[in-house]
Amino acid sequence: MKFYKRIIFAVIICILFIGGTFSSNLYYVQFSEKPEISKKTKVTFKNFNIGEVKDMKLSESNYITVKIDIDDKYDDKIVESGIFYVEDNKLRYIILDEKSDRVESGKYFLGFESKYKYYIWRTKNWLKNGVEAIRKKLKKSKFEKI
Repeated sequence: MKFYKRIIFAVIICILFIGGTFSSNLYYVQFSEKPEISKKTKVTFKNFNIGEVKDMKLSESNYITVKIDIDDKYDDKIVESGIFYVEDNKLRYIILDEKSDRVESGKYFLGFESKYKYYIWRTKNWLKNGVEAIRKKLKKSKFEKI
């Protein structure tokens, strides 16, 4: 009888292990330079731990690719407009557009080695978008005068 109990216990452990292995939510963050993080670094969103760094490697395109695992209960927070940056030995996640669609596991995201580099990128894009808006306005006003 003890033998059967051990077999049942082993089967239950295997099912739990396999179920946990296949239910992970893996995403990838690409950096242009190696970020100051390592395996087991916490991934945070609004100061909540939502996952951790699993691995880092140099990709064929010379980017540093960081594999992260997001907890199941926070997987719905991972959206198309999300980005990552490193601050205080954590990989922080922010959402640029709250109306973005959720993405499936396996998606690649943009990453910044520091909050400072993120702000530079954001300013450049804001200026670029602002310049485009001004050009459109000028072009439209020229057509209205004719």
